Amino acid sequence: MNTFFRDPRFRQIRKKVGRKWIFPVQETHTFLKQWILEQPNE
Repeated sequence: MNTFFRDPRFRQIRKKVGRKWIFPVQETHTFLKQWILEQPNE
């Protein structure tokens, strides 16, 4: 989780409202699909 939270592309997607983070569903879904494909198979 800390790996993709620190990704600069993800930082542009997330927004903080008060003490909570808000993640737009479609943009987050698209980002995570791409991020998973980029990860090495271990």
